[in-house]
Amino acid sequence: MKSFPVVLISAACLGAAACAKTTAPPLGFPTPATSTMSGQGVLSTDGGLARKEVAAKEEPATLVAADRTRCMVSADRFKNASVGSREICNWRMGGRAP
Repeated sequence: MKSFPVVLISAACLGAAACAKTTAPPLGFPTPATSTMSGQGVLSTDGGLARKEVAAKEEPATLVAADRTRCMVSADRFKNASVGSREICNWRMGGRAP
């Protein structure tokens, strides 16, 4: 009967390990956005943080990418960004800023 406790302990350990493995990310962490690569930078399906080439600038503080996503930035960052530079920003779809 010494083998029964060993089997029971082994089964308990395997069961706990199987329960611990999940496909969901831990709570509190964002899930990654799906994206594709192109010559213009990272094109995210839902907007968000990405590096894109600035195609235009709109006063007072909006950068516009080639895919028409926009990013509002501080006055200093707007002044320092130039058309053609690649900027990491929270790019969003939408109309012209008010």
